[in-house]
This record gives sequence, C-alpha cells and structure tokens, in this order.
Amino acid sequence: SKGAGPGLSDQEFSIAEGLGVEIWYDAKLVGLVQDPASGRVVGVRVRRPDGISTLGAGAIVLGSGGFEANRELRVRYMGPKWDEVKVRGSRFDTGEGLMMALELGAQSIGQWSGAHSTPIAAESPDHGSLRLTDLTRRASYVYGLMVNEDAERFADEGEDFWPYTYAKMGSVVQGQPHRAAFQIFDQKGLPWIERAYYATSTPAEGDTIAELAEKLGLDPAKLSRTVEEFNRSIEPGVQANPWIRDGLATRGLEPAKSNWATRIDQPPYVGYPVTGGITFTFGGVKIDRRARVIDTEELPIAGLYAAGELTGGFFHFNYPGASGLTRGSVTGRIAGANAAREALGKPPWTS
Repeated sequence: SKGAGPGLSDQEFSIAEGLGVEIWYDAKLVGLVQDPASGRVVGVRVRRPDGISTLGAGAIVLGSGGFEANRELRVRYMGPKWDEVKVRGSRFDTGEGLMMALELGAQSIGQWSGAHSTPIAAESPDHGSLRLTDLTRRASYVYGLMVNEDAERFADEGEDFWPYTYAKMGSVVQGQPHRAAFQIFDQKGLPWIERAYYATSTPAEGDTIAELAEKLGLDPAKLSRTVEEFNRSIEPGVQANPWIRDGLATRGLEPAKSNWATRIDQPPYVGYPVTGGITFTFGGVKIDRRARVIDTEELPIAGLYAAGELTGGFFHFNYPGASGLTRGSVTGRIAGANAAREALGKPPWTS
C-alpha cells in the first residue's frame, strides 16, 4: 500500500465503497447473538440513534481492536501507571468487542499486561488526531539522550535501531515522574531525527545546556551535570554511524548507551518534551489458522472469527515496526474469506 497506515485505511474504504459495502456510522455493537440450541453466533445487536436492532448473519468477524482507550480495563489488566495515558489511536478502542468474545467463552492469550507504547509529543491530544495521524511520534532518541523531570537519564537510548525499541520505550517513559521525559539533541544528532514528525512541535533551544534546561523547566545544574557525565563516558571525536549498530557505547555509565553514543557538545542544543502514548494492547483472544475464535476448551466458537488487534499471542514486551499492519492485513484477509465462505456454505479458504 501507499501512505503507510493511513494510506492502507483509505484504500480499504475506497475498495469497500466501490463494492457497494454499506458502512454504518453512529452504530455501536452491544451484543453477540447465539443460537440457543447450537451455540453458533448468528448475529449481532447494534445500537443506533433510532434504537437497538438485531442483525442476523451467517458468520461474524470481530475487528474492534484492543482496550487501549478504556481506562478501567487498562488499570485492571496493565496496572496503575496506565490510569492516565494519551491514546495514539481511536477513542473508540474501548474493548467491548473483546469482552463480548470472552463472555462467550473465548480463550484469552498473549500479554494482557503489555502494550505497544511509544514516546509522543507532550502536547499531544488525549486521543489520536486525524489531522496529525501518527506525526506526534518521537522515536529519534537514539541520536541524542533522554532525561526525566529530575534531569536524570533512565534508559539505554541506543539499545537497537529505533523500530525495534520505540514500541516499548513509551512504557518506560510512562513510568517516569508525571509520565514526562525530555529528548535532547546537539547539532551533530539533529540532522538524523525524523524531521516530518518532530516538525509538529516547536522545541526549546539554548546555546548552553543550562539555558536549555531553564527553557524546559529543568534544574540547570542537574541537567548540566547529567550531560557532563554522559560526555565523560565517551571518547572525544568519535562519529556515530546511524546506518549500522556501530557499537559506540558509553563506558562506566548507568544506564549505558549501547550504540550511537557521541558527546552532546555542539550547540545550539534543542529539547523536546515527550510523554508515553499507548497505541494498542497486546492481550486478546486466541484464533486458529482459519481465524476462528477458539474457546477455553480449544474448540472453535462456531460462526465467530477475529482479526487484528483483538487477537492475542503475537507480541510480548516489545514489537518490531510495521508488524501490526501485517497482522491486521493477514488475519483480516483470512477471517473475512472464511467467514464469507462459512456463510455461503463453502469449505474454508485455509486450514
């Protein structure tokens, strides 16, 4: 697809409309309907502005996402640090579809205490913006350093390339005081940041670290000391290579920076306030190779399929970039094809 996630979504809507698929807005799923004799899922109950109606179906595909926008479920499954968090996506990903599947006996699987969470701009809206899409992401910390409100480093910014660490770094930021952190760059690291993303914020800037600290609301002496300690742990004159894991690491510093460690010494310095942003939750329901929802006795729930974020068992503790789009595309295609074939009385598309 073109245009990454938003481009994929636009193309899917265009295809659906071209095929004459009717799309309902202001329509909320409020229940799954089972045949009392067989237990097969045979329909859904939907609430619209004119009331609640029951729709029959030969099969149902749940694609309603995780529970990242549900405060109560976040705290229940993930813990108190997730009580307050900015949601990168839709405010409607509140987990009702997932809970309905569990109530029918679906088997839970995956890391229910985990989520894709990345650093985002501190001034980001509470929920995802269709205007900004994902441009609030702040994943270029590998080219500088990060500190918390106490002006202390708290993570290995250079553990790996950012597509392999950004989805867990938001959780680390979320664990800092007031869920706040600051990404600091000098003129050597600044050319490597994701410019299109960082351009949606106006950074603080200073000719000295102390001046930058004042503009960020940090203690100038503490931040100056943190940067000085960081600089002393690095050989002078080394130049990072952003294209490889260059092994340029700090020495005797805790936490270490394992790659791309170069001194922060070329002004003017810039700083971006960030916070944690949750993208999607990792816990979900178990599906088989046909994308059928599996119950707690390892049997498929007849007539019920699932795709995308609602499915669990794919990610634990971390996530490689773009694999969520892959999961959604693959499970969506399998679930859609097999649900349609079941509704038409045809054999499954895959086994």
